[in-house]
Amino acid sequence: MNAAIDALPSLAGEDVAVEGILRFEFEGTAIDHFPKQERRISQTFGPIEPSSIWLSVGAGALQFNEEQLRRWHGKRVTVLGKLIGPDPRFGGSGHLSAWPAEILSRSIERL
Repeated sequence: MNAAIDALPSLAGEDVAVEGILRFEFEGTAIDHFPKQERRISQTFGPIEPSSIWLSVGAGALQFNEEQLRRWHGKRVTVLGKLIGPDPRFGGSGHLSAWPAEILSRSIERL
């Protein structure tokens, strides 16, 4: 996760596979860095979730299987999708621009 975020300038718009801990909550659908001890702490400026990536599926026919993802909440997963940089108007991605990046998910698999 941290490596994908660090390489965001060169990876934005590319298909990637990231591995981490699934967080499937109201206004908090993301994948968090694993292992937990290596997660970064939020700084005064910037996203408040610096070691996580917001998960989305876009506006097409593909949607989250919410029942499945609720069961996988807190479990290790691999997400395949397109990595997207932060919205330049808000400086972040996701709800309240709290994440440094977003991944437009094509698949999520439990490890």
